[in-house]
Amino acid sequence: MLFLSKIRLFIDKYSKQLLWLLIIAYGLFFGYLSLLKLDYFIYNNFDLSIFNQVFYNTLNGNWLEMTINLHTYLADHFTPIIFLLLPIYALKIGPENLLIIQSFSLALAAWPLYLITHKVSRNNLLALSVAIFWLLNPFVHYANIYEFHLLTLAPFFFFWCFYFYQENKFKPFIVLFAIALLIREDVSLFLLGFSILAFLDKKDWRWKYLVPIVSLIYFFVALRIIDYFSPDGAYKFLAYYGWLGGSDVLSIAWSFVSHPIKVLLHVFSWQNISSALIVLWPFLFLPLLKSKYLLLSLVSFSATLLTATSFASIIFYTHYSLFILPSIFICFIFSLHSLKFSKHKSFIYLLLATTVIYLAIFLSPIKSLLTYPFDKQGLDYRQEVLEQIGDQATIAASTSFLPDLSSRETVYPVSYSYFGGGQFLIEDFDLPLVDYILIDYKNFFVDMAATNATFFSTERKVMMNSRWGDKLQKYSLIWAKNDILLFQNKEQVAEGLFLTEVLSEQEEQFKDNYNLIFDSYFDNQNNILELKLNSNLLSDKHLIRFYRDDYYFDLPLAYSLFSAESDVIDKTIMVKYYLSSDVKSYQVFTWQAENILGLVGEALSDFKLQSIIDQTSL
Repeated sequence: MLFLSKIRLFIDKYSKQLLWLLIIAYGLFFGYLSLLKLDYFIYNNFDLSIFNQVFYNTLNGNWLEMTINLHTYLADHFTPIIFLLLPIYALKIGPENLLIIQSFSLALAAWPLYLITHKVSRNNLLALSVAIFWLLNPFVHYANIYEFHLLTLAPFFFFWCFYFYQENKFKPFIVLFAIALLIREDVSLFLLGFSILAFLDKKDWRWKYLVPIVSLIYFFVALRIIDYFSPDGAYKFLAYYGWLGGSDVLSIAWSFVSHPIKVLLHVFSWQNISSALIVLWPFLFLPLLKSKYLLLSLVSFSATLLTATSFASIIFYTHYSLFILPSIFICFIFSLHSLKFSKHKSFIYLLLATTVIYLAIFLSPIKSLLTYPFDKQGLDYRQEVLEQIGDQATIAASTSFLPDLSSRETVYPVSYSYFGGGQFLIEDFDLPLVDYILIDYKNFFVDMAATNATFFSTERKVMMNSRWGDKLQKYSLIWAKNDILLFQNKEQVAEGLFLTEVLSEQEEQFKDNYNLIFDSYFDNQNNILELKLNSNLLSDKHLIRFYRDDYYFDLPLAYSLFSAESDVIDKTIMVKYYLSSDVKSYQVFTWQAENILGLVGEALSDFKLQSIIDQTSL
């Protein structure tokens, strides 16, 4: 007991120093994890690369311009805070800097959280404990690891706003409130909660009326700016709310009002209830004891519940959990303080500490990232292919390569070229002639699976492969290894590697043959597999899996360059695969897939495979 008392006295005396030590440790550790994920090309959900290109172009005078999402960022979100962050970004241009900024911004949120708790409890140990709970929260970790997002700045400013709300100091509150608004247009909905709370706390008119007036004016002005720059003149994320009909704010609102039962069933679905329980689990549901402060997230959380996906698990595995986590922590602080005189408080604190540590180990993405099956040889190939591309070259690339290629004026995603359209297919897109096209077929399967979305018409899907094949006719394959292919503009290179060829007609011995693969040949010296395929049986739902010593990788059987509507009926298609020396065998499947979010926030295709050709040794 004497030993524990000494520890308690030490923590009580040095709580502020320990707080800053933990903040720095968190920032460095998650900065390291983020850079590890970047080094292995696992950031493949667009956002990091989009933001890096926007920062890069803005720093170079092309304010908020980007080509990765095809247009100015003002058509997506209104985020003036980018200009305040530019001096920090300029210190080290590149996605690495953004990931470090993100890690330390989330870490620094523990500082005002400590001060809030200390004001409520006058207890240094409790204040430090709440700060630690923030730094150990698995959903904070997921937001940190997912991609780069400016929303990760919001908790820092939200907690400071609440601190000054507690202190009843309106001037510093409104300054930090104004900076928070600059993060993103929908942060204004998040901050509206302060005005709701102000009525309950009987604050003066500034808190009750000025805060919501400023928030709502800012929100609707920001929407008008976004509408102006949007290719179709509308806020494209309204698509998430059109599940009952409507395409603009008024028509969507009317669809909700006119279908109250459907809305209530949607909001109070088991998915939403179970997701809420999961988010509250690390707190042992204690925030429900002081649920008044959940009103701080009422508007933003309601906006989440009314989307088509509602409060799905994907929400708390991404940055969107940050719209509700801060208010849960505020409830948590007051709930802990209310246990001050409980005779069971020691047991509750012990159970809480055990739960937090357990979930920080087993629910957090830390363990998944540290034990991730990193493909070091695949990393070498990816670094090798990037060395072929000049810093100023124009390029279209798969999403896993985009972060490394986004510090340039012009870079496009391969997926939009394959789709023939941008995000949600709001606008058509025809890839202009670029210097290079770089394809990671692991990501390409994600692109193909994405066409299951309802906004892909049958007509568009039917023509994708042949249109994509026609596009690649303007390029020569100059580098290939396993599932990575690099093409260069034919005007810049004399001759390239063989990839596919449609033979003039089926070879005589293959007529009336009902095999998908007519013949195969493996060049042992150069590790090249050549297959002759039956065009009549070939589908883009055929996948060839190559098995290496410790890993495997997948390719579309004919690189998704042909479709049933193309003129390859009754023909033989010759295909070559350029393999690493450790590839030992292959197998052919038919496949279906749904896209999911992996354990470290990466986009993955969840395959359902059916073998049609048994594993064959090379």
